Amino acid sequence: MLKLKYLKLWGVDYIDESEVLTPADENNHVNKNDFKVPFVCGARNLGEALRRIGEGAFP
Repeated sequence: MLKLKYLKLWGVDYIDESEVLTPADENNHVNKNDFKVPFVCGARNLGEALRRIGEGAFP
């Protein structure tokens, strides 16, 4: 989470989530809606894309 706050302070255009390969971790979940910087990610199908959009990412 601290890493994301620094990226936000540095004025990045977007945050790429594609390198995250681990399963969802509820203890370290990042609420993407708390950030004005968009998160981008890949999606394999429409259902996955819609779920990610609901989480605050842009597929």
